[in-house]
Formats: sequence, C-alpha cells, structure tokens
Amino acid sequence: MSTRSHPESARIIREARHAAGLTQLELAEKLGVTIGTIGYYERGAGQPKIDNLFALCDILPTKPADLLSADT
Repeated sequence: MSTRSHPESARIIREARHAAGLTQLELAEKLGVTIGTIGYYERGAGQPKIDNLFALCDILPTKPADLLSADT
C-alpha cells in the first residue's frame, strides 16, 4: 500500500463537496461508500478508484482531469 499523500486532490474534493452543499455523510450515501472513505479522500490518505472517481465527478462540481493531475 502506498504511503504517498494527495493533499491537492484532497483539497479539491473537500472544496467541491462544500460547494455542492453536501456533508461527508450525504456524499458517502450518494457515492455508495462509507463516511470513512470520504474522510480518507479528504485527508489525502488516498484517492478514489477510477469507478468512484467518475461517480464523484458526476456528483460534485469537479472534473476527473482536475483530480488525476492534482498531485502529479
């Protein structure tokens, strides 16, 4: 398991969730994951797998390219 952090993608996800007016729980329910998973993303401990990435971008005002290139 990678120990690399993803601070920029974490910031993008957190800010997009706030812009959408969603709590972590609401986003987790829409995405079909646990609230812990959303916290994991927002802490930068990891990034969404590709299927969750596209679903996340359907829910939040962000683009896959923004998240994929954020921490490169």
